[in-house]
Amino acid sequence: MCPACPEWREHYTAHVRRMIDLGVDGLELDTFNPDWCYNPGHPHEPGVDMFPAKLDFMRKVREAARRLNPDFVFFAETMSPRARSVVDGFYPYRFPDEHGRIYRYLFPQIREQAVLVGNYAYDQVNKALQLGIGVETEIWGLRKTTLDACPELAKYIGEVNRFKRRHRHILMHGVFRDTLGADVKGNIQYSVIKAANGDRALILRNSTNQPVSVEAVLGTADRRDALRIWHPFRAERRVRSMPVTVNLKPWQAAVVLACRS
Repeated sequence: MCPACPEWREHYTAHVRRMIDLGVDGLELDTFNPDWCYNPGHPHEPGVDMFPAKLDFMRKVREAARRLNPDFVFFAETMSPRARSVVDGFYPYRFPDEHGRIYRYLFPQIREQAVLVGNYAYDQVNKALQLGIGVETEIWGLRKTTLDACPELAKYIGEVNRFKRRHRHILMHGVFRDTLGADVKGNIQYSVIKAANGDRALILRNSTNQPVSVEAVLGTADRRDALRIWHPFRAERRVRSMPVTVNLKPWQAAVVLACRS
């Protein structure tokens, strides 16, 4: 889909108008950065970099959309600084692996990352919890909502999100510290997230198909810190001392909290 092609521009602009007529608030542009186009019938040199044409295309589409709905927004999957001038939001990464974890540690200020979650991908939800970022769902190849096609997963995402909102100052607005400040023994993945007020969360993630028992220590800077542990679909409970032994089922997560209140 060449961004310089007049037919494609007309088609996409008509699609945007239709979405606005239906009451849609915004659209996502998947894999925003274009490649090259070699069609000699298009109004550009064959093989030229199409990124300038994509920026021009989006600028005009966005202006047309704003004339119909000033609050309509476009989000793009891109890391290019140039692209941010023609979209209202962006997310740079949806597949955080070990490299993504390092990226998250080095650039905690970039919060527009998301973990891609498919059908019954509970561990992907746990990964997002562990990294302190959100989830993006793609269920049945984008044909169904999570609630329609995978209600069990929707219920789990809701449970995790309620917990994150309850401790948003750590789990949503905190700084990802990788494993600093914690010591965990056992076959487990874990991370530490620290809030501006010093409260901390230790996220334990069993990414295997076997149950695991771990011994965890979350260092406390203040003896007045209240220690608690949370498992999905269970109430938080007090932890009297460290280390704490945590038993996790396959693909299960738990969070140890050190909070002053």
